[in-house]
Amino acid sequence: MNNFTEAELQRKNDIIAREVDVTDPWVVKYRTPMVDTHHAYGAFVATLHKGNEDEDEATRLFEFFAPTEEDAELVGHYIKFLLTRWYNKSYINSLNVLPVDLDPGVNTMFFGHMAHSWVYNRSSWQNQPFFPGRYPEPKKTFSSLLDLIDFIETGSDGVPNPRWVAYKEENNV
Repeated sequence: MNNFTEAELQRKNDIIAREVDVTDPWVVKYRTPMVDTHHAYGAFVATLHKGNEDEDEATRLFEFFAPTEEDAELVGHYIKFLLTRWYNKSYINSLNVLPVDLDPGVNTMFFGHMAHSWVYNRSSWQNQPFFPGRYPEPKKTFSSLLDLIDFIETGSDGVPNPRWVAYKEENNV
């Protein structure tokens, strides 16, 4: 079922087309937006940087390494988890008409793999630290994307989010 008007659907697809190659096999298979920026224009639920180590060092702001297919699959799982956490089934079904999940009210989460660690950022963050563990000195580093997501889904009391733990168990993440 689609809750969007034709104009809304076209606008959403135009936004997606600006930043995501919807023919990318990982985008198709996992619905993971693969982007080449650390601050996407579209309000994607989450994005994964596709790597820029081939770009000119003089012009790139940060160096990101290309993710693996397993990374794309994990971000796809995390997006599904976030959707079921935030939205009702009707709205989730309406998002399924799009190649990736896009919602104007979402605070997009960006994931990237830098030399020292996996990092993340949210579209609403305007001040340092731009990437947790990056400035001024790495305080916490994440050797895997799953370690980073587990950190995000752990409360300040150190207790993991039971819904995330259950989702991982149910989906073999």
